[in-house]
Amino acid sequence: MWGNLHGWLISAALAILILSPVAWLAGQSRMSAPTGIALDPENLEALAEPMSPDEAWPIFTDDSDAGPIYRQVIDSWTDDADSACRQFVQSPIGDLPAPIQSLISACHCRQMSLFTESLSDLINYQDTHPRLENLYAAGEWAYKAGLSLHQHGRNDAARPCLEAAFALGRQLHAERLDFDEYVKGVQLMADAAAAMCRIESPGSNLYRRLTDFQRLMSDYQDRRVTPIWETISSVDASVIDRTAGDVLTMATQCKDRLWRVEATLKLGRYRYDAGSFGDQVGAIHAVHLLTSDPDPAVAAAAVAAENLTIETYRMIR
Repeated sequence: MWGNLHGWLISAALAILILSPVAWLAGQSRMSAPTGIALDPENLEALAEPMSPDEAWPIFTDDSDAGPIYRQVIDSWTDDADSACRQFVQSPIGDLPAPIQSLISACHCRQMSLFTESLSDLINYQDTHPRLENLYAAGEWAYKAGLSLHQHGRNDAARPCLEAAFALGRQLHAERLDFDEYVKGVQLMADAAAAMCRIESPGSNLYRRLTDFQRLMSDYQDRRVTPIWETISSVDASVIDRTAGDVLTMATQCKDRLWRVEATLKLGRYRYDAGSFGDQVGAIHAVHLLTSDPDPAVAAAAVAAENLTIETYRMIR
């Protein structure tokens, strides 16, 4: 009997010795709980501005996809194209430059599939996204061409340019695979709306809608968008230590693709800069699971995060 008791005691002691480190390691490998943005249920919902771009400027009447036209603008964008747009803005005489004409031809499209066809163009750890930059440049020249035409008394010619810039902004805002695409879309809409308000009579319905849209959009950015982005994008060690759980929740539970993508990319960086062992290991585990996410954009972000090397991390840090 005592022999059996001794055996059981020895077995129990061995079990404790073996399982205690395992339990400790499991506890240490858990990511921190949310402490900030993820505690607000509204932050987990899809972005929904108080006034939609379609309501502000109801020009989207064509069911076709603007993506192929925008892709052509990107592919044909050169220094010469940029120079032609610049010269036209300085002296708006003759035909509009080809890139602006192309943007105008797409301004009534309701849909756009552009970077969804080439996710790696945006979903990566690069500081800039050249193809997006080229398209954004064309959109900015369209808005500036509209302003220049207005200043030269050619309002009828100015309107299509401003519509084209606003429409491009609306499409980038709607697709919003990453924050860069989103913020460029918002900027284009703001620029075009402000320029159009110089043309429209203050008493017109369009003037009222566009001024309301600008005010509401600005307020929404300040209240709902900027706080989330400041958390996810921060490189401050104290913010990283405090908000790792929030970033995990945004990556796995948010209903807006933009925040899921950006939070997933952030998780990839935690391998190298998270403040605790649990956040480092937990982030690696979460990223691995997200490589199989049903949303291709989130899965692409997870693959990029999983493949992030220390050399690349040091370059983007």
